[in-house]
Amino acid sequence: MRLDSQIQNWLIKENQFSFGNAPRSSILTLLNLQKQQIQNQPHHIISTKDTEQFIIEFLAAVSLEIPVFLADPRWGEVEQQQFIDLITQGTSQPGTIMIPTGGTSGQLKLVVHSPATLSAAVQGFQEFYGVAKINSHCLLPLHHVSGLMQLWRSIITNGHFSTSQAAPDSFISLVPTQLQRWLPSRSDWLRSFKTVIIGGAPAAANLLAEARAAQIPLSPSYGATETAAMVAALPVTDFLAGAVGCGQPLPHARLRIQPDIQLNSGRIEIKSRSLMLGYYPSLREPQQYWLTDDLGEFDELGNLQIIGRESQKIISGGEKIFPEQVEAAILATGLITDVCVLGIPDAEWGDRVVACYVGAIDPLVLQTAVADRLADFKRPKAWFALAEIPRNSQGKVDRKRLRQQINP
Repeated sequence: MRLDSQIQNWLIKENQFSFGNAPRSSILTLLNLQKQQIQNQPHHIISTKDTEQFIIEFLAAVSLEIPVFLADPRWGEVEQQQFIDLITQGTSQPGTIMIPTGGTSGQLKLVVHSPATLSAAVQGFQEFYGVAKINSHCLLPLHHVSGLMQLWRSIITNGHFSTSQAAPDSFISLVPTQLQRWLPSRSDWLRSFKTVIIGGAPAAANLLAEARAAQIPLSPSYGATETAAMVAALPVTDFLAGAVGCGQPLPHARLRIQPDIQLNSGRIEIKSRSLMLGYYPSLREPQQYWLTDDLGEFDELGNLQIIGRESQKIISGGEKIFPEQVEAAILATGLITDVCVLGIPDAEWGDRVVACYVGAIDPLVLQTAVADRLADFKRPKAWFALAEIPRNSQGKVDRKRLRQQINP
């Protein structure tokens, strides 16, 4: 079936999607009007907070194979200018989908995908979870790959897509911040889902332990914008049985570790049918492994364990320190609710390890609590108590804003 026909069938299929109080007969009318408005455009930019408008614009562009650029409507002037500068650097190819990444941590990138790469990720998802139809309950932004893929899974498999009332046997994707916020008061609601996929950012061990104790059907995952979301996941049964990590590669992907002779782990390389076509405006060679910035290893059970990010590595006094390991030790004290560890330039140490945390606790108490959990060179040299750690909608720390807060 042609993609255009598949989209139209999905839109009008009973109970698959509804536009508020709009009559079902008007849905195709809205889509066709949008097609008429953009049919002669060289590309189409979508920057709206309205979910219904986003879906109509996105499906119209994809149906017509008009290149579509997704933009975060919350961007400030810096990100908006980066976005405009990128678009003007090249000419987009028919049918391509440009998804933004990296805007809050530095230089914005536009990851180039296509319906084929997105659909390959859906097929891997279907095979891994053993489902034909994927019902999605989406609470993540559609301009980001984690939200967009929930929509695409439903379209390709004729599943239900909802942002309000979930259908039976629905999948939901959450970032750790959402899970932490809802676990204490909405455990019954979380248990009602077929699977709760957690990703986007590392989840603290104590948070995962709480979810396991509450019997949440959680499936920790690993993926990126560049891979059309998840390429590895831990089955719910394994998670509830006590397994840790991000599981094993999904059927459509291969993962390997590029060894680091100084570490037990190394950078993760990925080869997948869902792998990006490139970073706009450049395209990459197909069928090549993509070297990520993530450090990981496979444990004795074959499950992927994420160690940290190479670019966030701190070198203090000649020692390599990964913030995620320090953060896990601090969170394990149970004295705080959130934390981020940074390396601050220091004349003596090269980088000075500092910790920003949320919690009504004296830093000296924290320092004492982690003394037996961390080697001395990994212990923070300074502590900053904050009302909250700035994070984006995917739960990732906005390190640029955080550094500005502690060093204005």
